[in-house]
Amino acid sequence: MKIRHLLLFAILALSLVSCSKDKYYYYEYFKSFFLAESSFDIEGEIFIDGKPAQEADFEKIVVRADKVKDWEIEGEKTEGNKFRLTVDVTANGITLPTVPITPDGSGYDRLFTRFPEDFQYYIISFYVNGRRTKGVFEPELNRYYYYVYISEPIDLSEEKSWEVSGNFGETGYFYESYDFNFARPGWYKIYSGDVPIGNKPAYSSGANTRVNALK
Repeated sequence: MKIRHLLLFAILALSLVSCSKDKYYYYEYFKSFFLAESSFDIEGEIFIDGKPAQEADFEKIVVRADKVKDWEIEGEKTEGNKFRLTVDVTANGITLPTVPITPDGSGYDRLFTRFPEDFQYYIISFYVNGRRTKGVFEPELNRYYYYVYISEPIDLSEEKSWEVSGNFGETGYFYESYDFNFARPGWYKIYSGDVPIGNKPAYSSGANTRVNALK
């Protein structure tokens, strides 16, 4: 049995969406949404432990491109726990994707294993008061999602399904759907969920960005 299958079967207990006496079903959907070629606006709020941050808890927010030194953009605090900022491919004189960095996806959702090893993409992370946050969260999907810069067109769309048999007669049925047609270079949002992901307008913009910060 492949190691990947063993790992997926081990998380069945945490990821089941339906089951019978000896059959388990696991569904996973991934979808990308194009934002802009070079720049886009983000408007959002800061949350701590699921609750809106108090004004005193939130002094500064910046975004950084992982593994790209000195690429950083500072946001503007508006009122209460709210902020806004403009993300651009150029920050502090550094323009993506001219920096020859190939992230490996370490510490992120396994969706990033879909990219070829030598493909350049850039995940941006949020920092509040100098500390890296947990990420950006979508309550409707109960998942974190990602803002990513894609350096060149690539289509990684695919559907696949397979079965895994356990040691006690149980069977796991797995299904994964990747709607990953990155038709042009630019900024994208990437979502995942255990139900099909629709085309909600907010998914294609930087509006309603919910940043979960550390206390």
